[in-house]
Amino acid sequence: MLQEINTQNFEAYSQDSQNLLIEFGAEWCGPCRTTLPGLKKLSEEQDALTVAKVDIDESQELALKFSITNVPTMILFQNGAEVSRQVGAMSHAQLVEKFTAK
Repeated sequence: MLQEINTQNFEAYSQDSQNLLIEFGAEWCGPCRTTLPGLKKLSEEQDALTVAKVDIDESQELALKFSITNVPTMILFQNGAEVSRQVGAMSHAQLVEKFTAK
């Protein structure tokens, strides 16, 4: 299930999830809406990966903290540390290729 993260619950998610993929996006963002179905499918397929989204308009502090200048931006965290980042819309296949263990 695709989780929703905000400034208030970010720390809990980042500490509780060994592998956490966050999509930073916005309601008004067309490419974000294009990526959303792939993220939802990925969240249902991958038990070892927590998949979440952050609305940058509602959680501006997180957007600033991670220097989000374009949306969508996907960041993969492992044990709380950023290990990978991708900017731009992605299909489900691209998400799997980029953010899941081989």
